Amino acid sequence: MLDVGAGKRGELRFSAEEGQVTTFSGRQTSVVKVAGGAPITIALELSQTSTVIDVQSDTFTVEQVIDEIRPVAGEMDPAQVQQIEAEVGAMSGLRSTLVLSTRGELVSNEVDIPEGMDDGSRQFVDQLTSQAAQVTIPLPEEAIGIGGRWDAESSFTVSGVETSQRTIYELRSRRGNVVEIVSTTEIEQTSSVAGVSVSGQGTGTGQITLDLGMPTPRRTRVTLTNTSSLEGEGQAVETSTENTTEFSTERVAD
Repeated sequence: MLDVGAGKRGELRFSAEEGQVTTFSGRQTSVVKVAGGAPITIALELSQTSTVIDVQSDTFTVEQVIDEIRPVAGEMDPAQVQQIEAEVGAMSGLRSTLVLSTRGELVSNEVDIPEGMDDGSRQFVDQLTSQAAQVTIPLPEEAIGIGGRWDAESSFTVSGVETSQRTIYELRSRRGNVVEIVSTTEIEQTSSVAGVSVSGQGTGTGQITLDLGMPTPRRTRVTLTNTSSLEGEGQAVETSTENTTEFSTERVAD
């Protein structure tokens, strides 16, 4: 805990009922510049359905099924759209199982990858798996008041690049089960394969709305900006990336 905050303090804990169903809709936009060239935009929209299939005293098990994932045609080059459609087309119906603690910590994330999935689709699966930490918010152990701050660290590897990030969260408001949080993130990336090294740093900000009666956030907008350098064979190429992720979750009525 970095700061317990002011005023009345209380614990933040998620709760859920077995059989609870939520629908998730989101969008991720990436703007990439390589070696100072023209920006390349990749925009994807995702919808999925989540079902709480098991509830224990300190954990929830959630099954997620991707209903649809597709590129946003109006913001991308037609050739890119066609390529990405081929890579993500096999992902509709993809199932994963998340185990989350009542504090929102991601305990495990297992993806049921179909046999014969091509390398391009597998890379997208790896990216989605690594981003699971962005849709789970670890809550502090201690009771906290408005203005309270806490931090969390996470790491993951995608395409051989190791990413470590530290996020500081601040409680802005609480009205019953509805909690408003802002976040700031610091990112470091490293990789060294076959004589080629990658190093990078970045920062991020986020606005998050939680409903503590659901194990995943109600609304999130996170922007991450990263600059990385790839060096090998006496050459260096710098790449800058801005990723914006927005999503909302709604509970399905019984």
